[in-house]
Amino acid sequence: MLARATHGAFFGSKTEPSSGEYAAIASDIRRTWRIDYTTTARPGSTITVRVAQPGSRPLAAGVTIPGSPPHQFLTVTRAGVLAIVAVFVLGLVLVVIVRGGPLRHR
Repeated sequence: MLARATHGAFFGSKTEPSSGEYAAIASDIRRTWRIDYTTTARPGSTITVRVAQPGSRPLAAGVTIPGSPPHQFLTVTRAGVLAIVAVFVLGLVLVVIVRGGPLRHR
């Protein structure tokens, strides 16, 4: 069932496998590839992966990066940080203006 779901193959064997079974396994292993792809895409993003083999037409497929996308309210951009700092500085300026000069003890 797992082999069918993953488009793989299951090679069962009796107590003494024949050379034909070993040849089938060896043939399958020769056609097996593992490709690692490093990306800066975030979990949940969809990217396009293009594969080209010499002498063949390139193939492209949309792939969704595994994992959950980050919570949007936790993502703070550089502009967001600057906006927070600007509001804080503006608040300090307003306190100074309302008090009529530099901060002083009463």
